Amino acid sequence: MEFLEQAYHARNCHVLSVLNTQFKFKEHLQALRQFLLLGQGDFVRHLMDVVDKQLNQPAQLLREHVLKAALDEAVRTTNAQFVDPDMLKRLEVKLLDINPGDNGWDVFSLFYRVDGPIGMVFTPYCMSLYLRLFNHMWRTKHMEYVATAAWMQQTVNLKVKKCRRPTESQCTLHQCHILLSEMIHFMQQVQYYMVFEVIECAWAELESRVEQAQDLDQVIHAHEDFLAALMARTLLEPESRDILSQLRSIFDQVLRFKEVQGELLFQLTSGSNSLRAQASLRMISESYQDCYYPSLDDSMAAQLPPILPPSASAQ
Repeated sequence: MEFLEQAYHARNCHVLSVLNTQFKFKEHLQALRQFLLLGQGDFVRHLMDVVDKQLNQPAQLLREHVLKAALDEAVRTTNAQFVDPDMLKRLEVKLLDINPGDNGWDVFSLFYRVDGPIGMVFTPYCMSLYLRLFNHMWRTKHMEYVATAAWMQQTVNLKVKKCRRPTESQCTLHQCHILLSEMIHFMQQVQYYMVFEVIECAWAELESRVEQAQDLDQVIHAHEDFLAALMARTLLEPESRDILSQLRSIFDQVLRFKEVQGELLFQLTSGSNSLRAQASLRMISESYQDCYYPSLDDSMAAQLPPILPPSASAQ
């Protein structure tokens, strides 16, 4: 019996050794974190810069080869270029199914191609979870990107203070400034929550379990538990549907705000009537507050302590 146990242990050690050396399991895991979980910050930011113009188009106008060229550029010009070439060649652009009214941001995704023995850990089901996580985190990161662009839009249009109606324009701009500041703060809190409260914690647990694993099954279970934790904590499980809907409503208000602010700044600088844009701004502000300070039951509020302020959780 002791001989069989020794043989079993030796076999498991050999399997794990081959998985980590010949098939580069840990390198694949790190690549998935960098690209599909948006861990490579400079790459993500540059990718958004180079695809922004393309993704602002209707989804039907997108061309995968153009987006793939943008992806390659983002890799070449950031620290992502130092990732193992075998990992990089697996990174591809994937366009999701198009629904009426979708633009490029709604359907753009990254895909990591898996083949060979590593597919025992990175199963099709696991990769489908990575895809869902990427789409959710990419959308969240895009909202921060949009809010930052709106802030820059405000900065370069300070000359509106010198228009014919300075008191009115300054009051309106102040309202824009306050609302946008709240939006940026919220998006930064969401980003902090996802990166540090969710991914970093789950990743540390995964690394520990992988290092202590005695056989392949333990590695597989550790990876599955890692993805399950991410899905639950990033609100992608069915029980978090209401909070996720609330979050996406806020995203909609961020997008609408940037559009209305552009109209408003143009009207103020040109001296044209801005009443319609001001009315739209008030509606956005009210809708944003309705989304941000909802009536939550205790079980829902407890899921998002780093995101919602105490006043919101207490309502």
